[in-house]
Amino acid sequence: MAVIDNLEALLAKGTDNAGIRVGSGVFIGRNTILSCKNGDIVLGDHVNIGFNCEIFSANRVEIGASTLLAAYAYLIGGDHDFSQSDVPVLEQGRSARGIS
Repeated sequence: MAVIDNLEALLAKGTDNAGIRVGSGVFIGRNTILSCKNGDIVLGDHVNIGFNCEIFSANRVEIGASTLLAAYAYLIGGDHDFSQSDVPVLEQGRSARGIS
């Protein structure tokens, strides 16, 4: 069983990913966003995520069992390339290494 407080967004988009997997005894606090874009999010058993957190995955973000994330934590498993100052960031590539 997992407890998901109200006002969360669980978004698992993509064609090559498994999406979001939530272990047993997990608590996800109010206003938290879990979002995948061709990446996976895996929450181990008894993970506790505080309110107003965001976890984004463009590869894989895995949070191990019995981990506590404080309120307002922001985990991003991807980034934008911004090396060319004459090209808008949205038109440059992206990288995704994941987080464990």
